[in-house]
Amino acid sequence: MFVSAFEIAQSRQHTLNNLLGFSHTCLDAGQRWNAAFTGHLRQLLARRGECVAIVSPSDFTEHYRQDSAQSSALFEESLAILGDVHQAMISHAETQVRVFDEIAFALIRHAEQSSPWESILALNILKTTLTSAENTLHEMGVATSETLALAEQETQQLIETMQPAPRKRASPRKNAA
Repeated sequence: MFVSAFEIAQSRQHTLNNLLGFSHTCLDAGQRWNAAFTGHLRQLLARRGECVAIVSPSDFTEHYRQDSAQSSALFEESLAILGDVHQAMISHAETQVRVFDEIAFALIRHAEQSSPWESILALNILKTTLTSAENTLHEMGVATSETLALAEQETQQLIETMQPAPRKRASPRKNAA
């Protein structure tokens, strides 16, 4: 009823690879956030230098519109990064559950070899339950991913709604002769 050394080593290897993959995702997200915020800060500092030269309300309005658009882009990119990390977390959690299930299935297989026939029925029910739980977890992951995609679309629509409308320039009037 024991798990073999190979199965233990294999489960450890899968767990470490899973953690390494998620760590890589988190580091990548950190780099993306750092690049996004650094770029936004550079643009903001450059624009603040230009604000000294503002002389008319229309110049101020144009600067405000550009700052607002840049902030919206930063917000949108931050949400995209957060969504990607969330997707990866769901995927890696599902993978880790599969690793635990592999260990449980190995224990059940070993138990079946040395158990009376009455307990094999209970072990088969346990295997069916584990398989159903794994399928349910997968379906929940798919539903969560679809919900995240929908939330991204709604956020995109919200960001587009919040952005100020581009300033319309007055068309030159033709002098009536």
